[in-house]
Amino acid sequence: IHGPLANFSISTPGCSGLPISFTDLTNGYGGTITSWHWIFGDGTDTTFLAPVPGFTHTYAQAGTFIVTLQVFTALGCENSTQQTVVLSASPVAAFSTDNTCLEQSTQFTDMTSLNGGSALTQHAWDFGDPGSGMQNTSALVNPLHTYALPGSYLVTLATQNAIGCSDTLRQLVSITPKPGVDFYHDSLVCFGNTTSLFTDTVATNTLATLSYEWDFGDGSPHVFTKNASHHYTIPGIFTVILTIQDTAGCENRKVRPLTIHTAPVSAFAFAGICENALTQFTDLSMPPTGDTIVSWYWDFGIAGTTDTSTLQNPAFTYTQIGTYTVKLTAMTQSGCPASSSRPLQVWNTPTAYFKYTASPCTNGLVEFQDSSWSYQGIVNNWNWVFEPYQYGTGTNPNHSYFAVDSCYGVKLMIEDLRGCRDTVTQQICVPPALTVDYTSTLSCFGDPVSFTPMMITPDATADSLITFHWNFGDPATGSNNVSATKKPAHTFSKVGFYTVNFTTTDKFGCSASQFKTVEVKALPVAGFTFTPGQCDSTVTFSSTSVDTSSVISTYIWQYGDGTSDTITAP
Repeated sequence: IHGPLANFSISTPGCSGLPISFTDLTNGYGGTITSWHWIFGDGTDTTFLAPVPGFTHTYAQAGTFIVTLQVFTALGCENSTQQTVVLSASPVAAFSTDNTCLEQSTQFTDMTSLNGGSALTQHAWDFGDPGSGMQNTSALVNPLHTYALPGSYLVTLATQNAIGCSDTLRQLVSITPKPGVDFYHDSLVCFGNTTSLFTDTVATNTLATLSYEWDFGDGSPHVFTKNASHHYTIPGIFTVILTIQDTAGCENRKVRPLTIHTAPVSAFAFAGICENALTQFTDLSMPPTGDTIVSWYWDFGIAGTTDTSTLQNPAFTYTQIGTYTVKLTAMTQSGCPASSSRPLQVWNTPTAYFKYTASPCTNGLVEFQDSSWSYQGIVNNWNWVFEPYQYGTGTNPNHSYFAVDSCYGVKLMIEDLRGCRDTVTQQICVPPALTVDYTSTLSCFGDPVSFTPMMITPDATADSLITFHWNFGDPATGSNNVSATKKPAHTFSKVGFYTVNFTTTDKFGCSASQFKTVEVKALPVAGFTFTPGQCDSTVTFSSTSVDTSSVISTYIWQYGDGTSDTITAP
């Protein structure tokens, strides 16, 4: 049996830190190789249990290394071979950066180590900024590059020495934006006050800020603190500049105009100075040129109470008469205040009141009588609301209500010579017109018919009625055809229909009538037949009774022997 013949090839040139390619060239001579054991000479080895035509291995250091390949067949045959690998030293790429602030040219400095190898012959830079076009690459040893936007950029440096060994470094470079900076001032920007200036900690990262510099714009010495105070000697507009530098060495500044203002002019007017009524105050203050008034503080002059307001044009109610000192403090947007005071006399409020007269005989007409009064004053204006959308004026108006037997909320609004007002609302009820009816008893011919009067409206008993006149519509009865009694009775002269008219007056003098038809029914005519029994004493009776105006409902039989029957059949 012929054993295997181990063999392999190695790629050239060889550089430390770069992969070396190994190609297996072993001949098994008909045998099946089951294992390849590679020993690389740098203290590492690997074993393949299946054919691997080619692979790579990277040596970390330069030098001479003996590579051994051992092969084994399925029948236990083995063979080995060795080759020498000579590796030259590769450079170790490195670089540093300066001026990584936005809007500055960033300096890239090559710091590649030769690592014991030959001198560098090539530098290839990629600044990770494709938007810069051709400026994104450079072959200089220490190039400059300007980034248009802040952010992180992946910069690549590839170096190569004289024998062709190379190394590549990819490193993130952060381009820092200008540090945010802003400032604000307190409300004391009025001439004569000291103005405080504060670094805005929302816009400015004070934790990453190394230095501050304030220029107050009036030629005074600069201040180098986070916050500053300054006293301006004249009013006007000044250009204030805050310059900062952060821990990355980046600098920025904020320029703002600052106006030192004069105070406004405080003034006001008022209207409506009545007890328990709103007094309206109107702001008349004037701001300085170029400024605006943004807040108002009113003190309405009542000691020991919270009688204040921050509205521009407030209203306030004085609950007692008297003289009060009202004070207004107006403040501009720049924080400058000014105050003014005025006396105010509060007068008595008039009292609104009225009476009314409503009669059921007037068909909804109501008469109103004003009873209002004003202490040490004169009421000179009256406005009435009788019902929705129905109005009136004057002291004693009248109003006719369409719907009687109803109540309405009537409002009276008065005003005196000082402009003080009062309002009163009363419920007034309009009585209904007098309406009547009557009832009558069963009217069978020959029997007297009784009549009883009733009041329908107003809701009261008929005792309110004082006169009565009845006409029974039966002239055949002569003088008995009429009656002046409250509850008369009348016997009609014959069977038929009669129109009975009832007229009355009540205690207020109102009159009303009612007429209805009364039917006088005819009496039934009794009659019967009988059939005697053939062989016994049983007698059969049959009614022959008739009723021309109604239906007979009950039959009472008396048989003459002391017995009787009451039945509903004929």
